[in-house]
Amino acid sequence: MTIKEIKKHALEALSGNWGIAILVSIVVYGGFFYFIPYLLQISLSGWIGRELSWVELEMFNIPLQLLLIPLTVGISWFFLELSRKQTIKFKDIFIVYSDLRLSLKMVGLSILTGILVLLWALLFIIPGIVKSIAYSQAYYILKDKPNLSILEAIKESNRIMKGHKLDYFLLMLSFIGWMILSIFTLGIGLIFLSPYVDTSRATFYLHISNED
Repeated sequence: MTIKEIKKHALEALSGNWGIAILVSIVVYGGFFYFIPYLLQISLSGWIGRELSWVELEMFNIPLQLLLIPLTVGISWFFLELSRKQTIKFKDIFIVYSDLRLSLKMVGLSILTGILVLLWALLFIIPGIVKSIAYSQAYYILKDKPNLSILEAIKESNRIMKGHKLDYFLLMLSFIGWMILSIFTLGIGLIFLSPYVDTSRATFYLHISNED
């Protein structure tokens, strides 16, 4: 499956589902990842009577980002089901939160992959990028194979990405033009671009996982 075919499949999957996909982008990326944290920071600053220092901001942001990891995974799974042309509902993005053990597993996966990528990046920046791409399918894998451990999911992602890392990089690179255009629309274009990218990434996973 070529990049063109992956993006075509993504657009076909989004056909008739643009409304809910855009709603997810607005509520999650605009609300949960930007607006709500911003309001919480303002509220906290007002409560202590001054602006937060850099250290205080990090102490606030780190727990918040950890709390949002299951939501990030839920979004990936939402677009995976959309790519499979299954029936989707907005509440599906919160599915990981319904299982505390699963939520902790996703947080653990995020932390471990982050550490591994950082260690590779310490050697040189390129190995870090390569490994981040190699581990990029782990969340999708755990959707289909929930019984795998964190390490097993990482190893499986690394395995199925063999020979496909450049393909993934080029797929993401193919959206650069749209990203630049979104900047000139003051970010409004991202409302449409985000679902397109997320669905294309999910379609990429479907393609390489079906090769086994």
